Amino acid sequence: MKHYDPLRHYETVIIFRPNLSESELREEVETIRTFIESSGNTIAKTEMWGRRRLAYPIEGFSEGTYAFFLFSGEPSFITELDRRYRINEDIIRFLTIKCEAPVEGAPTFTLEDSGDDRRGEERKPKHFKRTRTEDEEREAAARAQRDDADDDDDSDDDDDDDSDDDDDADDDDSDVDGDDE
Repeated sequence: MKHYDPLRHYETVIIFRPNLSESELREEVETIRTFIESSGNTIAKTEMWGRRRLAYPIEGFSEGTYAFFLFSGEPSFITELDRRYRINEDIIRFLTIKCEAPVEGAPTFTLEDSGDDRRGEERKPKHFKRTRTEDEEREAAARAQRDDADDDDDSDDDDDDDSDDDDDADDDDSDVDGDDE
C-alpha cells in the first residue's frame, strides 16, 4: 500500500516586465517567495535567469526578465498562486508545472535502461506508406520532363563549346602541318 503524500512538486517560471528596476525586481521576487513559503510550502530553489529576448512580443514587450522557483506544496495552493500572478501587473507571463521528480534542490529526470533503446531511430508505422495523388504524379512527371529538357539544352551547349575547341585544335594542327611544308 502506497503512502499518500499530499505535497506535490512544482516548477514555476515567471516573466517580469523588462522596465522594472533591479530593486523593484528583487522586491517582486521576494514577495512571491514569501507568499509561497507563508502558505506552508517548501522552496528548494530560486533562480534569476535575467533578461532575455522573447520569441514574440507580449503586451508590447520584446524582452522580459525571467525568474524560476522550484517548490513543494499542496495542489490547492496552485490556484491561489495563479490568481496572484494574474493580478500582478509586473508579470507579463507565467507557467507552473507539476514535476514528477521529488524536490531536493533540482529536479532529476532519469531514464531507466529497458534494453529497447530506439530513441535515435526514426519511428514510423510499418504499414503506413504515403502515395502520391494524381495531381502530384502529373506535377512530378512535368518536372522530370522540364529537367530532362534543361539537361539536353545544357549538353547541346556543351557539345557546341567542345566542337569549337576541337576546331581550334584542328587549326593548331594545320599550322603545325604548314610548318612542315
